Amino acid sequence: MLFIRYEDLCLYPEQQMKRVYNYLEITPFKPDFTNIPQTTKEDDEVYGMAGLHTIRPSLEMKPSDAKQILGKDVHDWIMKQYQWYNDYFGYK
Repeated sequence: MLFIRYEDLCLYPEQQMKRVYNYLEITPFKPDFTNIPQTTKEDDEVYGMAGLHTIRPSLEMKPSDAKQILGKDVHDWIMKQYQWYNDYFGYK
């Protein structure tokens, strides 16, 4: 299993994609991180979560909104419950 942190993909996309190609043992190609097409369409309205599968057209780092979405109590519980994960990947 290959783990790629969201932050690393956003900050170092070429390096991280190289890791993917090497891991999968496939011929690398150079993606255009400023022109990412939406090739599939999901009906997110069925689940009451419009835009859940919408792909942004360019790769960019967005700040975490986990506390806002989950609420402070759930966010804090996850951070405590999975402290090993947060420590391993450097999340605080």
